[in-house]
Amino acid sequence: MIGVCRAEKIKYKDIKGAVILRKRVRVDTMNSGRLPSVFVLQNENGKIKNAPLMFVLPGAFTTTNSEQPIRMANRFFKKGYHVVTLPNPWGVEFVGERPFFTMGSFIKEGEAIYMAMRSAYERLNSLNYIGEEVSVMGISGGGYITAMVAGMDSISGAPLLTGFATSIAAPMIWSETIVHLDKLMIEVKDRLNTNIVKLAPIFWKICNREDQSEYDAKLFENAKFLTIYGGFHKHMITSIELFDKLNNLNSVPKKGYKRWRKNMNFSSFYKKYNPRGLKLIKTKWGRIDTWVNLAKRNGYNKIRIISSLDDFLNVPEVFERLELEENRLYLIPFGGHWGIRGFGAWFNRFFDLTFDSNSIII
Repeated sequence: MIGVCRAEKIKYKDIKGAVILRKRVRVDTMNSGRLPSVFVLQNENGKIKNAPLMFVLPGAFTTTNSEQPIRMANRFFKKGYHVVTLPNPWGVEFVGERPFFTMGSFIKEGEAIYMAMRSAYERLNSLNYIGEEVSVMGISGGGYITAMVAGMDSISGAPLLTGFATSIAAPMIWSETIVHLDKLMIEVKDRLNTNIVKLAPIFWKICNREDQSEYDAKLFENAKFLTIYGGFHKHMITSIELFDKLNNLNSVPKKGYKRWRKNMNFSSFYKKYNPRGLKLIKTKWGRIDTWVNLAKRNGYNKIRIISSLDDFLNVPEVFERLELEENRLYLIPFGGHWGIRGFGAWFNRFFDLTFDSNSIII
C-alpha cells in the first residue's frame, strides 16, 4: 500500500518527447483477431528513430491505460527504449477481445501475448525502428508471463529476445499463489461488498503515515483489505462479469449477487469456469522455473527474477524449491508485493542498476 501511495501518477501524454501510438496488433487466437497495445517511441527532430525495444507486461487485471504500465513506459523511454505495452490476460481489455479459449487458460494466454509481441516487433522492424536489443519486463502476473514468453521465444525457430527478460514480483508456483490469495480473500470477504466511497478515508489514513512503524493493528488490517480488494478482487469480479456477458453464460446471479461476489475467488472461478485450467496450473507448467529452464536449454539464458521475501504471493520457502541457477534469482528482504516502487531514491537506483546497459546485475 505504501508503494501505491507514493507511486507517480502519470498519463501517456505526460511522457515528454515520446511518440504515442495506440495500435491493435495481430493475434490469431482472438475472436477479433487483434489485441490493444500502446507504442511509446523515441523521437528525434520530429522523426521516430532507431532504438532498443522493451516490452512491458503488467500485472493481473491491468490494462494498457493503467498507471502501472504507463509509469514503466516512462522510465524505459527515459533510458532510450522504444516501449510496447500489452494488457494482462485477466483484464477487461484482453477479455473484451473474446479469445478462443476460456479465461484463466494461462498457457494459451501466454501464447496470445507472445503473438502480440511478435506482431508489434514485425511492425516496428519493417520500419527499421528497432536497434539490436529486444527485451521484456513483467510485473506480478506479467512477471510470470515474461518467463513464459521467453521460453516460447526460445523454441520459436526465430527468436526475438536478445536483451534481458526481467520478471519482478511474480508468482513462483501458480497453484500455491492461488491458495495464498484465496486465503486472504476469505479473511476479508465480509468487507468485499464495501461501498468504494467508504474506502477513501482508510486509503488516505494509510498514505498519510510517514513510516510503517506508525501503523497500529487496525491500520495493518485495513491495508491488507485494501490490497486484496483494490488490487485483486474488485477487478476479478469485473473481468468475470464481462467474460460471462460475452459468452452468454448467465452465470452471475441477480438474486444473491452480493453473496456470489464476496464468495468469488480464484479457486471458485476455476472450479466453475475452467477446471481443466486448474489442473494444468498444478503441473510443471505452473512453475516459473519450468519456463526459465526451457529457455536455457534452447539457448536463451537471460531471464532474471526479482522478488521480495515478504511478498504475499509466495511463501519464503518456495524460493528454495525452485530449480534455478543462483545468479538468475535476486531476493530482496523487504518490499512486499511490488511495494519497492514506493521507496523513492532507493528504487530509482535499483532500477538504474537493473536496466542500464552497463548494469552490474547479470
